[in-house]
Order: sequence, then structure tokens, then C-alpha cells
Amino acid sequence: MTKKITLHNNNAGLFKRVPKSLFSDPLWAYGKFSKKEAYLDLFGLAFDADEDKHAIVDVRGYFIKIYPGEVARGYRFLSERWGWSKKTVGRFLDNLEEIGRIKIRTKKPLTVFKLVNYVPRLSIKVNEK
Repeated sequence: MTKKITLHNNNAGLFKRVPKSLFSDPLWAYGKFSKKEAYLDLFGLAFDADEDKHAIVDVRGYFIKIYPGEVARGYRFLSERWGWSKKTVGRFLDNLEEIGRIKIRTKKPLTVFKLVNYVPRLSIKVNEK
């Protein structure tokens, strides 16, 4: 007898923890990425800091300020990492923007975009007694 299982989305708003080391593991970077893998990879590439922090990135002599949840990577880097052409990377990012998953801030001197569903790490304050 086969049981029918119905899945309910009772976990809306919750997150799964993924170790950051996954994104630098040789197994992760092996071979051509699917669209799902590429989208998940963007979360691994995003700048991660407290919500009110930022970083300055030097790109060929241009200084770019990035904020938590932003990815500052060029099409060439992403195409090499994912095993795609630069044109495919561009179409993929444009499509993610069209469907509201990212907001592209700039494309020159490299692409900087914000992951819409990114949640910055939380500062934990301990009350001392």
C-alpha cells in the first residue's frame, strides 16, 4: 500500500543554515552549475556583515562601497565559476532582476547587485547583570 504524503509550507520565513565552507569546497565548484546552484551560490558570494556595516572594494583602481547582501562580481568571474558563457550570466542576472530576486545597482566597472531575500547577520547583545 502506498501512502500519500502532503507537504505543507509551515516553515515560511525560516532559514536553513549552510556552512560558509560549502561555497569554497572543491565539490561545490565542480562542473557546470544549474540555475538553482547559481542562485544559491550568490548568497555565498554576498558580503556578510551587520546591517549597518559596509566594505570598500578596490576594482582595478575604482573603489566601490558594498553593503550586506550585495554581490560585487563581474560576469567573467561568474561565468568561470559557474561554467557558463558571459552572455548566459547576463541573461540569468537580468532575469533574476525581472522576477524580483535581485536589484542591480551598477554594471560598471563590475556588476553590483543586492539579493532581495538576503538577511544580514544579527548582532547579538548580551544583557549584563
